[in-house]
Amino acid sequence: MTARRQFLAILIAGIAFLVLFRQMEPTGYQIGLLSRCMILMIVVIGLNVLIGHAGLVSLGQAALYGLGAYVAAWLTARAGVSFLPAMVVAIIVTAIFGAILAYPTVRVKGVYLAVITIAFGLVFQNILVEWLSVTGGTQGLTGIPRGEVFGVRLVRPLYFWVVAACLVVAFIIQYTIIYSRYGRAMRATSQSENASRALGINIAGIRTLAFVLSAVFAGLAGGLYTFLNLFVNYETFTFFNSVGFLIMVILGGT
Repeated sequence: MTARRQFLAILIAGIAFLVLFRQMEPTGYQIGLLSRCMILMIVVIGLNVLIGHAGLVSLGQAALYGLGAYVAAWLTARAGVSFLPAMVVAIIVTAIFGAILAYPTVRVKGVYLAVITIAFGLVFQNILVEWLSVTGGTQGLTGIPRGEVFGVRLVRPLYFWVVAACLVVAFIIQYTIIYSRYGRAMRATSQSENASRALGINIAGIRTLAFVLSAVFAGLAGGLYTFLNLFVNYETFTFFNSVGFLIMVILGGT
């Protein structure tokens, strides 16, 4: 089976499963559970771009995920920003931090890069706990209003389809990137830096792109999590969650 046919088969099977699931009249708990699964899938799709194609191991993905969640939560709960602008800002802020995190990758790799991303995650977790005026400390941020789009309130059954649509778009974007010249450049740099330079590939640029894309997916997932849960707390974004994301990528297949 060619890659395109495999992609279409997985996409159609996934959409069919979601439609069948909703036809079975699931409970609110079941809808919320599958919505959380889809949000985690978005995070892992982004991490797969970074690990599976660029060959860069990151153990700070939960921090990027949490950054998107906290930005969206703070904007809506404290600044009164609506759903769509909060989601956009959360993605942009996370992408910027992804680019910053990519800076050391041109100098270190392997276990040293993993250590840097671990440090980023631990620093982020400490900030969430200690910066009480912004993050709410160990209590987190509460009072997050349910999202609205063009006057339509995104109650949980409707929000399920919003999350599903974001997952489908993330899956399509990943496929498009993987089989573009940028995806081929990522795989080339992961195999041989010297050969990539000889081919004229900008290694720093490609690695930065991989980190930014991974961060964009994490920021999107974080924002979606905020409006699903209507509450954020640092315990969801610890180092152990980053390890969990890494395991998901490995077991799911890079």
